[in-house]
Amino acid sequence: MPDILVLGATGYTGRLVTRYLQAHRDRGTFTFAIAGRSKSKLAHLVAELKLDVVNDVEVVEVDVMNDDEKLLEEVVKRVKVVINLVGPYWRYGTPVVRACARNGVHHVDLTGETHWVKHIIEQYDYLASKTRAIIVPACGFDSIPSDIVAHLSAKTLRAALSPSTPVGPSTEVGVGHETGVGVGHSASAFKWVGGMSGGTLESIMSALEEVPRDVLREGRKAYSISPVQGIPVPPPIRLLYTLPYLTPTAYGSILPLAPHDVATVQRTWGLLERYSSSSSSPSPQVASDSPQEAHAYGPEFTYEEFIAAGTGPLAAIRALAASVGFVVTFMCLRYFTPARWLARKVGPASGSGPSDLQLEKGLIQCTNITSSAPAPGREQTHVKTSLRGHGDPGYLLTAIMISEAALALLSPSTLPALGQKGGVLTPMTAFGDVLIERLEQSGRFEFESAVVTDPREESRKR
Repeated sequence: MPDILVLGATGYTGRLVTRYLQAHRDRGTFTFAIAGRSKSKLAHLVAELKLDVVNDVEVVEVDVMNDDEKLLEEVVKRVKVVINLVGPYWRYGTPVVRACARNGVHHVDLTGETHWVKHIIEQYDYLASKTRAIIVPACGFDSIPSDIVAHLSAKTLRAALSPSTPVGPSTEVGVGHETGVGVGHSASAFKWVGGMSGGTLESIMSALEEVPRDVLREGRKAYSISPVQGIPVPPPIRLLYTLPYLTPTAYGSILPLAPHDVATVQRTWGLLERYSSSSSSPSPQVASDSPQEAHAYGPEFTYEEFIAAGTGPLAAIRALAASVGFVVTFMCLRYFTPARWLARKVGPASGSGPSDLQLEKGLIQCTNITSSAPAPGREQTHVKTSLRGHGDPGYLLTAIMISEAALALLSPSTLPALGQKGGVLTPMTAFGDVLIERLEQSGRFEFESAVVTDPREESRKR
């Protein structure tokens, strides 16, 4: 029985995932199978990557698009983890999640469709928690980097505010247990070099053409997929962003990925808030000495992100222009069918992608500034967290992120206590530091997180 099933292996990202798993540093410790709907494309992938289908890699022909759920379930129940790369997920993803939830099989995917995540939470979160199936949407560029930087900043704040105070999931109040001081505002500025996949484009079109308007509207609401409602007015989307507490001022524009990333981070916050405030102890099926405990960010936590445009007046103008351009483009795609037709014509085709040389030239950089929540008689503490990834973030790094997430699921006893409980989770509630360490070991990612001085306070002292 294979450990991992790569579903949609013959697509462009699927080929990258298969190649990464085949050459993985721990290749001798796991087995995997590749699955797709085209026998000829599977054979081509086997030949291209020189896969040993006799003694090593299993090949499975399955079509999630033909509504044969019995066959799909038979395939899924034979593995421990499914890497689901078949999107748009609103169109094709639900039967796969259902099969995993029913059979206690773990599942990771690359969705950026908040409305679909909301749907599977409502339908399968309870079932998955009962079967111990760990279902983790958004394990690529959407939304692992965002979830990681918020997690690391909160962890650094926790160490700074209560370095010697032991805290547990049933006693902690926010980040600073003894003071009740938690995380306040958190903002991330992204810049990257890389392309958009055909799958991402098709997911956008699917949302605009197939998903009911009321479903989209519910998915766009603040805390739409969080089990806990946050502060009444979270940071709004705006045309010009700034990164707080840095000099010179860094400006930014609307990030198209932001709504789903923010929703994912909000779900992380909500899951931790609910788990940490619960008076009940962890399930008896979860080891009491779990290597990671759940720490709430605190009730005043808010998160936002944007595209970094640089510093100075020209950067502000560029950021404003980029935001206006995005709004105009989105409105055209939403309300004009010819605009969607044109986008499909000029956009990346499904299954296509950049060359290996182009993949290597890509990069991602994220700078996050997170502050402690304001408290009477206490100066705020500020943390700067940086993430750097070497490679195209939408393709190469995404393939690495989802692969390492899947491999982490093969050792569930090493995961955070909340992750071991199962259900529809987020990258940080499911994996925590385990995933961060795995990404560092890949040689493609670097992380830094440290307390920084508020330059405004320094100027007042001078």
